[in-house]
This record gives sequence, structure tokens and C-alpha cells, in this order.
Amino acid sequence: MASNAWHAQDAAKIIADLGSDAHWGLTQHEAGLRLERHGPNELKTASRSDRRSVLHRPFAIKWLNLAVLWELALLVLIVYAPVLQMPFGTFSLTLKDWAIVIGLSLTISAVLELVTWVELRGWFGAMS
Repeated sequence: MASNAWHAQDAAKIIADLGSDAHWGLTQHEAGLRLERHGPNELKTASRSDRRSVLHRPFAIKWLNLAVLWELALLVLIVYAPVLQMPFGTFSLTLKDWAIVIGLSLTISAVLELVTWVELRGWFGAMS
């Protein structure tokens, strides 16, 4: 069963299809034509833009959300299940403790927003 996937094709056939030479590559003339036709050989980044706010679609990545929920469920089990408290050396948290934990964890969003804001203004030069 033959595959049409590029990685399963014969290398010599791919090189011929691309109009290149396995030993010499492209001629200067052909490289110049392709540069004009297709632009520079650059990879596009697939990550979130640093110019966007952290608050822009914060729950857009389904698997990340599920991983965070799973981690929180495990942490709650370790903190509140008596059978797990002894091996992990944990104890139940009060509402005041939870308020401190949640308050401190939310500060990372403010810090990331501030860094993005400063970077967009170029105050410390190109940071990325």
C-alpha cells in the first residue's frame, strides 16, 4: 500500500519534483526566482502572540484546561482526604488560607500583562 505522505516518498523523486539537484541544490538564478515568488524561507510561529493580552481567550486550549482541572482535583484530594494527609504531610486549609493562595496565584496575570505592556512600548529594547 503506497503512501502519498511526503515523508514516505522516494527522496530522488521529491528532489526532481522540486526542480533541484541532490548534490548541488538550486542554482543562484533559480534560488533568486523562488525568493521573489515565495518570499524568504521563514517559519511561522504557532504560539500565542506576545502582543496579545493574557486575558484574551484564557480558556481557549481545551487540553490545558482539563490538565489544570485534573491537577486541582488531585491537590484537593491530597489536602482534604485523611488517608492522603499523613503520607503527604498536609492538613486542611481554612477559607483564609484559600483566599491567600488564590490571591497570590492571580498576581501572575497582572505581572504578565505589565511585561507585555512594557515590551510593546520598547522600554527595555527587543526582549524576544
